[in-house]
Amino acid sequence: MESALFFDFVLVCVGIGSILHECRNRQYNSRMKASFEETLIAVWRQGLVDETDVVRLGSERCVVTRSKAKMLRQVIFDVDRNMIMGIEQNPKTKSRWAQLARSGKKVMQFIQDGRYVAVAADGKVTLYRKKRYER
Repeated sequence: MESALFFDFVLVCVGIGSILHECRNRQYNSRMKASFEETLIAVWRQGLVDETDVVRLGSERCVVTRSKAKMLRQVIFDVDRNMIMGIEQNPKTKSRWAQLARSGKKVMQFIQDGRYVAVAADGKVTLYRKKRYER
């Protein structure tokens, strides 16, 4: 009788131990998904500030190229199955972001589906709001 209780206790402890071990492994093996803003900052930092040739986002590798006409740095990457293009701000335009770029700041615009969705400068992201059209 005693050996049966001991055997049951060992099974319960082994079961709890494997559950704890499984939870710990999940905690260490899976990283929390970066937020949209954190991803944009990572692309901005690697592509413009660090001037790397390849931006690394987790296991994804994205080549940094230059636009043909103005030779601006650009990178295409994926966020939740949405293709985003980060492109260095053209300092020769009249926007406030171009003014920052002319002053030496690193500024990157982000485009999705042909629309500007955000800009990164000085380690901060500004999201452009979607315009709401009244019916």
